[in-house]
Amino acid sequence: MIQLSQDKTLTSQKNHQTQEQHFIPFDLKRLQTISRGKLEFQQKLLQLFIDNAQIDLRMIQEAIHQEDYETLVTCAHRLKGSSGNVGMQHFPSLASNLEQKARQKTLEGCEELVNKMEEKLSQAIAFIETHLS
Repeated sequence: MIQLSQDKTLTSQKNHQTQEQHFIPFDLKRLQTISRGKLEFQQKLLQLFIDNAQIDLRMIQEAIHQEDYETLVTCAHRLKGSSGNVGMQHFPSLASNLEQKARQKTLEGCEELVNKMEEKLSQAIAFIETHLS
């Protein structure tokens, strides 16, 4: 489980945002707004997103190998929404592109998109563990 400590708030990250802006996988202002500054809610929200995203990415990999476009559409759509809800940067557009490919019943470029999504998710986990715990 990802832990966010009570003594480090997202607002304290503002000083580091300028120099680390390209490393921040979340829109911290959005996360702060939707949680109303409640760290416990942020913990639960981010943990739930990470857990479900990992499951969906595994399902997507399997769906690609089975050419199961319906599962691809469903999982990609779910990831697009959930990643947007937690303010994750770049992930919703990757999921949207994957969803569109699945709707068009094409697998071309899908593996690459999934690899990028897995990379972004790993970066998000690392950021949470390093900066928000």
